[in-house]
Amino acid sequence: MYCYGASDFEVYGQKAVMRTIGFQSGRFKARLDGTLVDSATTLAHIQRLYPQAGQQGGVQKTNTASFWVITLRTGEISDDAWVLKFQRGKLAQLEYYIPS
Repeated sequence: MYCYGASDFEVYGQKAVMRTIGFQSGRFKARLDGTLVDSATTLAHIQRLYPQAGQQGGVQKTNTASFWVITLRTGEISDDAWVLKFQRGKLAQLEYYIPS
């Protein structure tokens, strides 16, 4: 695993798979279904793009933080998902979730 700040990547030979991107530093941007997301992306914007997922979001607490979490499936035949975590209404983290 390769870590850079709040971002994690799993490395397999010459390939790297994103596991978590931390957006709070303002240094990273990503494309999610063609939409550019970064530290300026708001919860309200994602809820407009994905209204059903936005209504099913909820609070997730860790030992050090609290997030509003929205989960987006990556496809109809996949259990994988994008997990978007927001703090104070702004995108803080994007995780790629693969169930075990």
